[in-house]
Amino acid sequence: MTTIKFKLELKNTIHARTAFIISDFLSNLNCDVFIKKGDEIVNCKNAISILKLFLKNDDEIELLVDGDEEKRNIILIKNYLNEF
Repeated sequence: MTTIKFKLELKNTIHARTAFIISDFLSNLNCDVFIKKGDEIVNCKNAISILKLFLKNDDEIELLVDGDEEKRNIILIKNYLNEF
């Protein structure tokens, strides 16, 4: 498992439509993806789980990726999340 801690650079708070777009994108990757915020860890392939974290700009999160090409995927996912 590969992990990376970073601060989100979002334009807006993650809302339902964005959470579904993120989970749909991550479902196409051949790896497990989790976000840890505080003590809570959620599966990012589930939009409802993403919404539970109330992600907003400047939130410190930890991204956990397990599976094929995890080192490449973790950078891809980090950059993708900061597009919103």
